Amino acid sequence: MANKLKELSDVVLDGQISIFDVFTEKYKKVTEKKALDTEKTILDTDKDKICIIHHEITLAQQTIIDKYKSKDNINRIIHYGGGGVGIELKNDDGFKTIYVNKKGLEEIKWDKQIRVLDMDKVIFTFESKHKEGIGKRVRVEDYIEAYYSKEEIIQGTITHTYGLGDECLCINFLHNKKKSSTAIPRSMVIEIISSIDEKVGD
Repeated sequence: MANKLKELSDVVLDGQISIFDVFTEKYKKVTEKKALDTEKTILDTDKDKICIIHHEITLAQQTIIDKYKSKDNINRIIHYGGGGVGIELKNDDGFKTIYVNKKGLEEIKWDKQIRVLDMDKVIFTFESKHKEGIGKRVRVEDYIEAYYSKEEIIQGTITHTYGLGDECLCINFLHNKKKSSTAIPRSMVIEIISSIDEKVGD
């Protein structure tokens, strides 16, 4: 009887993993190359629990995103919870949305905006593009308006820049009627009130 049980224990069916394999074999999960990997936590009200949605942009999708984000009629780019990307464009009749699958193929087109759900994530907007463009143009001695925090906006003069690609701006400004200074990224710039070029012209 003991020999019979041993023979049965030695039989491994196709696809079966024995308990010894769990400790001796290392399994690697192969995934697509990703250009962006973030996560978003949402409340699943139906199941009353917290769900974490991973937003992974493939390199193929990023190529399409880079193509459209520089266009003048871009409105928003959304990464859907299911893995696809929505390219939202403005036109004379309203909006057009292009669905891009994980392979970077423009699979579906709608002549309207598609509703953004809790599991989705807006990763680019026309407004962010506009602000980014202003920030890139500013120079030392420009007098600018910028975000000091989410709620507070300041006006001040850029004294110098530093960091990779001169990304950070040092600004002198008045805060509560006192002379202050701070450093902000270029993306925080809202408006160039007066530029060094105008001062030179005067």
